[in-house]
Amino acid sequence: AVREGQLLKENEQAEKDHKIQIEEMAKEARSRDAKDSEQQEKNKHDVKVLNAANEQLHHLLTAVQLQQLQQQAEGATLKEKLKFSESRIAQLEGESSVKAAADTAAAPKQKAQRQG
Repeated sequence: AVREGQLLKENEQAEKDHKIQIEEMAKEARSRDAKDSEQQEKNKHDVKVLNAANEQLHHLLTAVQLQQLQQQAEGATLKEKLKFSESRIAQLEGESSVKAAADTAAAPKQKAQRQG
């Protein structure tokens, strides 16, 4: 009977210890869950921030690309204007040299007419 009483006490103590152990494990699990939830919220926030930054970078890149295209187009336009100007200068120089040659050829006639 004494042995049974001692076994009962040991059994009750073991059950108490087991309950305490289960409560501690549950507390740790709740703590982990809370940390996991906190981390998930932080991750969601980080994803939003990264997406916003990515979108801004995309807009900046698009703006830079558009600017480069505009500069290329302006450069092409300037090259076309330069070519036109060069050809116009050559044309005017050609007309001028033709006129000078004509004037040179006409000079003896004019001189003769003035003297005559």
